[in-house]
Amino acid sequence: MYRTGDLSRWDRNDRLEFLGRTDRQVKIRGYRVEPGEIESALLSLTCVRQAAVTVREDGPAGRLLAAYVVGAPGVDIAEARVREELAALLPAHLLPATLTVLDALPLTANGKVDRDALPSVGPAPRTPSGEPRTAREEILCELFADVLGIPRAGIHDSFFALGGHSLLVARLVTEIRKRLHVDVPFRALFAAPTVAELAPRLGPSTQWEAFRTVLPIRAAGTDSPLFCVHPLTGLSWAYAPLTRHVPTTTPIYGLRARGFHDSAPLPGSLREMAAQYLREMRRIQPSGPYHLLGWSLGGVIAQEIAVQLQEAGEHTASLILLDSFPSLETEQQNRPPAGPHTATNPAAPLPDEPSRDPAGNGFRLENLDDYIRANPVQLTDEEFATARRIILNNGHLYLTHTPRRYDGDAYLVVATADKPAHVDPVEDWAPTITGHIEERRLDCGHHDVVLPEHLERIWTTFQAQRP
Repeated sequence: MYRTGDLSRWDRNDRLEFLGRTDRQVKIRGYRVEPGEIESALLSLTCVRQAAVTVREDGPAGRLLAAYVVGAPGVDIAEARVREELAALLPAHLLPATLTVLDALPLTANGKVDRDALPSVGPAPRTPSGEPRTAREEILCELFADVLGIPRAGIHDSFFALGGHSLLVARLVTEIRKRLHVDVPFRALFAAPTVAELAPRLGPSTQWEAFRTVLPIRAAGTDSPLFCVHPLTGLSWAYAPLTRHVPTTTPIYGLRARGFHDSAPLPGSLREMAAQYLREMRRIQPSGPYHLLGWSLGGVIAQEIAVQLQEAGEHTASLILLDSFPSLETEQQNRPPAGPHTATNPAAPLPDEPSRDPAGNGFRLENLDDYIRANPVQLTDEEFATARRIILNNGHLYLTHTPRRYDGDAYLVVATADKPAHVDPVEDWAPTITGHIEERRLDCGHHDVVLPEHLERIWTTFQAQRP
């Protein structure tokens, strides 16, 4: 007969009566588990001298595996390290829900482990340890609490100390992927069981792969590239229609704000931002001549990039400014109050113009959240918070930027439909662009400058006026 390890006997009616096990095998969530196998894995770790594994009843959570270890002489056991190494040795259903470090295992009179005397380690009610500091930590705390069925989780609370186990880890990994669009290795939770430890280990959202600093709108071509700088939103998708009109021999790259794809600090000035973009540009094109285009805030950044190229002894062959003004105050003086925002052109920089807050404490934007939600990409909560932070930072940098002198020419496009007739952007730019400023006026609004039909007219006239 097949040796199952079950202990049985025939009764008087010739029925097989189950009496238990000849070994310590137990059944947990449909899996047959041999605690001795887990103990052997624990004892294979150099930091563990003794180990015992039992089953605990944990109310709604059901039966859980509880591990107890005694460290090797002179070794302080790090729970996260033990869990990570154990996850490499055992399948998920054999990983213990709790891991307790003891000075010694309790023993019976004949020297065997007294499993009944092992301390109870069920999750106890506790005050969450630490409030979330970032949008990602906030979401992870919510997911910890939802998966574990507890009111709240702090950023320093261990998932396992709160009652988590291997099957709940699988569920948590699934929820993280759904909410944050990141791939989470199963072992990551065992190596970093707290929100504070886990958050920085998670890679960038797979959706943010489309948000790297350089967007190759068209990478192929033999001529010098055209670099297009983002508006206030930090994104450069709006320049995609240029591929229909710019010669196919000219590569086109969009420059986008940092912070979407990485966790690096946001720039503290437009001068710093321009320097970052220039480094990216020179990786693609080490030397000039350079061609720059910027819409709205992007024009101000493009002008600063041209200044830095000038300082480096490089030549800027083209500086194209699409409805861009050299200072926030100048732009506001020349704009009427913005009307209701519509989502017909999601690439528009903002539904309302930037301004100082009533107390004079910096930068504010009306209807910002509605604008972000109107963009074509559906954002997670974390991505939404990131986009908001970048836009507000860009607005603040615009507010505090003082353009420097660029001794070169520029091609300036002015959207006239939403400006008074007396507006003279050429005069506004004259102190900081000392060469010739070729002006082109379009009967459209600021938000419509980057519509395909207007980009076609802009590029056609720009090409016609070039020597």
